[in-house]
Amino acid sequence: MNMSHTYIVGIGSNFNKELNVRLAQDILAQRFPEVLFSEMLQTEGVGVSEPCVYHNGVALIRDKSDPESIKAFLKSAEERLGRRRGSSTVAIDLDIISVDGEIVHKDFGKYPFLKHLMSQVQKLV
Repeated sequence: MNMSHTYIVGIGSNFNKELNVRLAQDILAQRFPEVLFSEMLQTEGVGVSEPCVYHNGVALIRDKSDPESIKAFLKSAEERLGRRRGSSTVAIDLDIISVDGEIVHKDFGKYPFLKHLMSQVQKLV
């Protein structure tokens, strides 16, 4: 039996922030109609050479797909929205933060706002 998984996906942008985040949310909502979104926060860039402000939030997704399939979908969505790896300009960043309640993002601890955003969407379930 194929069980459903619960994913929390981080959403971030530092370029055309409002537009790119809205487009990413639209892509997620088309693929996962019952997606839930947190509020979006303005945050300072972490570990970046030039100071910049990001627009950050999370999405809660339930789907039967395995984590690798979800990751591939997210990377494809990033490319569609103009993500260029290695550039300080980030049109959109979509990363799996947790799978079925287990934190899987290696840099989770660097982003203190994630815990707050995750609790927002978890309360909506």
